[in-house]
Amino acid sequence: MACVEKRENVRETLTDRNGRYDEVIVDVAGHDSRELRTTMLAAHQIIVVSRPSQLDLDTLEHMSEVVDQARDLNPDLEALGLLTQVPTNPSVTERVDGGAYLADFPTLKPLSSVIFERKAYRDVICEGLGVVEWSNPKAKAEIETLVAEVEK
Repeated sequence: MACVEKRENVRETLTDRNGRYDEVIVDVAGHDSRELRTTMLAAHQIIVVSRPSQLDLDTLEHMSEVVDQARDLNPDLEALGLLTQVPTNPSVTERVDGGAYLADFPTLKPLSSVIFERKAYRDVICEGLGVVEWSNPKAKAEIETLVAEVEK
């Protein structure tokens, strides 16, 4: 596994990595940026992540437009929508409401997987581990389910 930090135009770096690795994963900041846009030019698949709150979901319209623009140059780009930091309280309806809102954007294919708000996701950072290496079976299962769905 190789790790590279790159800023600004990352397309050339990704194109190079695509030729050398089976899987290349890019994590860009959660806002519209040059890194995001140039990544979409070389990517096969992106995951647009949103919390299920209305303020966060309102950003999906802009992200949908950005994906459409990227597809002008990369028509095979697959864009998936993922809800994250979903409340675990079953009486809170944000998961259902957020999923319905996400489904209103045909540019983004909603994933059935969700990532819940769990302390485990914060705890692993200090330990330098991934959540699948951690002791929280629910968080580990969420990530494994997400990976299986994305790899389909």
